[in-house]
Amino acid sequence: NVFSTLPQSVIFKYEDELADTPRNVMLKKWLPQLDIIAHPNVRAVISHGGLASTTEAVHFGKPLVAIPFFGDQFQNANNVVRHGCGILLDIASISERDISEAIAAILNDSRYTDNMRRLSQQ
Repeated sequence: NVFSTLPQSVIFKYEDELADTPRNVMLKKWLPQLDIIAHPNVRAVISHGGLASTTEAVHFGKPLVAIPFFGDQFQNANNVVRHGCGILLDIASISERDISEAIAAILNDSRYTDNMRRLSQQ
């Protein structure tokens, strides 16, 4: 429901079928993550905060909404937050409102992008 309210297009990797996928959402079982994150039109990344997606987001200066659930994902997400480059959401208590507010913050507050771009230069 959150994605359907966005004016932006959303590329979403998901293994199962979803009924009533919003028109602005492209749902695929497999996507070339690196190519997508590198694309100049991509403004943000929503991820579990794994090493690959976090490293790629940092490299290409894309702010991150991280929803960790296992292993190193928590540390990666906390590092992104500590540098002011993203937002961490708790998978145990996440709500549609949390997701909506995190996406809005990332897209509307240029500090996240500025900080991520600065981090990518280091």
